[in-house]
Amino acid sequence: MQAGLSLSLISDAMGRCFGYWNGLRAGGSAPTLLELDPFFSSALTECAIAADVSGPPEDFAFWAVGNALLPYVKDTRPGRSFAELHGERGDSLLWQAYAAVKTRGMPHFAAFDYDGPVPGIRSTRELFLPFRQPETSDIGDVLTVVEFSTDPVPRDTLGASQRVPLPVKSRRRVLATT
Repeated sequence: MQAGLSLSLISDAMGRCFGYWNGLRAGGSAPTLLELDPFFSSALTECAIAADVSGPPEDFAFWAVGNALLPYVKDTRPGRSFAELHGERGDSLLWQAYAAVKTRGMPHFAAFDYDGPVPGIRSTRELFLPFRQPETSDIGDVLTVVEFSTDPVPRDTLGASQRVPLPVKSRRRVLATT
């Protein structure tokens, strides 16, 4: 965990999403999208962005954007790639978060400065949940639950964003805030 980061930044709703994802894990590996309960996942996907990360790590393709997010995002639409939208990769904290989730296969939480069309929104809180491909243990998709805030990003001593891999120990672990 990075200095100064508090898991209290994770809302109750994000905590429930993390708990649901964690409960789907079998044998310590990430679940597949096929394991999502349609009733729970319909509410979850309203506030999430889905990205295909199965290809080389040079780029990721967004394939779904929840309806609740559409007014807050500029050009993130299904079928658009990260490079097409942002034009940057390795230097972007957002790209680094996707790359880390793909590489490690573990959830990730981050707070970012907001750069979008809605006045008054200053930051986002994003929970990146990895899903493996059904036929392999490779991470193929990342579902990112996004919340918007009028508060600025809490700064840490390392720079522009707070990032932390979430503690995943067992299927019964409950996310606790500090």
